[in-house]
Amino acid sequence: MREGGTAWIRRRFCPIVLVCILCLGIGLFLGRMLLRRSLGALALQTKGTVIAEYTPTPAPESCLNVNTASVDELAELPGIDRTLAERIVGYRRENGRFRHSYELMDIPGIDEKTYLALRDKITLG
Repeated sequence: MREGGTAWIRRRFCPIVLVCILCLGIGLFLGRMLLRRSLGALALQTKGTVIAEYTPTPAPESCLNVNTASVDELAELPGIDRTLAERIVGYRRENGRFRHSYELMDIPGIDEKTYLALRDKITLG
């Protein structure tokens, strides 16, 4: 016996429509949560209430960016002489920008003690 037209449509398309409605509801719920950026701060909001906020702290003026510093600038860091500064620039030239400050310990002549002494005086910008 053959089904009527509407029964076939209901049986085939109801699950699809229900999934679409569910996805739309999830999208609307997540759409209420807004990740916005204003004045360098990130805030996660829902219905006007701030759930979490992150304001990046700028590097102190005295920090030296090891990804852009010259040999002379690097040589002014504690425990870094001109030879080590040239090795840092050479390492940066061969391997690209430093992604983590501890990568400095990959350079011959910079051990953990030297790294710990200059860790708070550098930034990766």
